[in-house]
Amino acid sequence: MNLAFEKGELALLLPFDFLRLIWSVLIGYAIFAEEPQITLWIGGGLIISSTSYIAWRESK
Repeated sequence: MNLAFEKGELALLLPFDFLRLIWSVLIGYAIFAEEPQITLWIGGGLIISSTSYIAWRESK
């Protein structure tokens, strides 16, 4: 992923990095029967929105 960030455009590649959060939740639920709490969704939304805004702002 670091090599992709180095060679590609950040605004284009960043959504693929956020898939880690989704996969982590799905694997935790499927394997460990962990119920995702509301704080996970709030924190994840905050991280995704803020880094997306920064990447968008820097791409201008």
